[in-house]
Amino acid sequence: MRKKILITTESLIVGGVETALISLVKYLNTMDVEIDISVLGGGIFMDELKKINNVNIIPVKIPKNPIVSRVFKNLLCNSLYKKYKKNNTKKYDIAIAYYGINNYCDLYAAASNAKEKYLWVHNNFDAFPKFSFYKLIFLVRNKIMSRKFKYFDKIVAVSESSRKGFCKIFPKYSDKTIVVNNIMDYARLDGRYEKCDFKMKGSNKLLYVGRLAPIKRVDLLINEFEKVLSKLNNSILYIVGDGTERKKLELIVNEKKLQNNVVFLGNQKNPFKYMEQADVLVSASSMEAYSINTLEALAMQKYFVNANNPGAKDIFYYTNEANFNNGIVCDVEDMHHHIIYYLRNKKNIKPKFDITNANKLIEEELKRIFDLNEKKKS
Repeated sequence: MRKKILITTESLIVGGVETALISLVKYLNTMDVEIDISVLGGGIFMDELKKINNVNIIPVKIPKNPIVSRVFKNLLCNSLYKKYKKNNTKKYDIAIAYYGINNYCDLYAAASNAKEKYLWVHNNFDAFPKFSFYKLIFLVRNKIMSRKFKYFDKIVAVSESSRKGFCKIFPKYSDKTIVVNNIMDYARLDGRYEKCDFKMKGSNKLLYVGRLAPIKRVDLLINEFEKVLSKLNNSILYIVGDGTERKKLELIVNEKKLQNNVVFLGNQKNPFKYMEQADVLVSASSMEAYSINTLEALAMQKYFVNANNPGAKDIFYYTNEANFNNGIVCDVEDMHHHIIYYLRNKKNIKPKFDITNANKLIEEELKRIFDLNEKKKS
């Protein structure tokens, strides 16, 4: 019997959560399902989503006044839930609150007329206060956010470290938690073969792909790159992505006189044609749950030097076995050592990662949890 699924999310901008969502929807669409996606805002992935068969996009309206919007989202959760409950009459088999940290979209799923309800967790809740200057704000936010968890049958964390972090902050709901790693749409990797008018220069090409936000610590990455450059002078760091930190990072680059060696490329719908040209992928992020960007790089057989964080450990523990051929997780201040070592020995280090096998395990888990049936062949 065909299952009806509701998925809610915040936006379809360039980002790890959004990329993982597209991959999940494409996989679910291989099953016998109909999917409604409720989204607060648009983004670069909207067109891609519209191309998928049996997917209907439903916009969710929120108050235009930002103050009223924040009050409803953070303080009047019960009122928002009741409002959605009154209006959500369509019946679903499954409702998925995919974003996990926005009450507008999450409560829309919670208040849906669905038999089973799931909330996804893409972050490490216990790390927020540790890495934020606004510790008290995050603690209060977590308290408010916890009110919605009672409405969900399962809390789905994308990694074991993410699950543990959730349980530490919200122990009351630990029995509801399960782990399902992000599935990856490896057909996306074909984007590496698209014509790229931009040709990377330098004997040693380093690439960062991601948001330019404080938690990503791109400023520390630039510091580590400066040390690499002192040993390997024909090196260039390319940065794909955008965000609130861009102007600050450009100032740092100017102050260090690295304008010829650090190149900002902005947001790119297809980062793979840049990843294809890179020698090594790098990230100094202080917090990841289960980075889809890291998985994509590994699937392209690219070496990855990643700063120490729980999500990175989860991925590299699974993919590296004992040989470290796929990359390494290290303290941020040691990144330059490992980057230099790899670049000097890259001819002898051959990354190898089978994404097909990894995806099969996740697909089987999704089929089991949601009790899905494959589409009948016509």
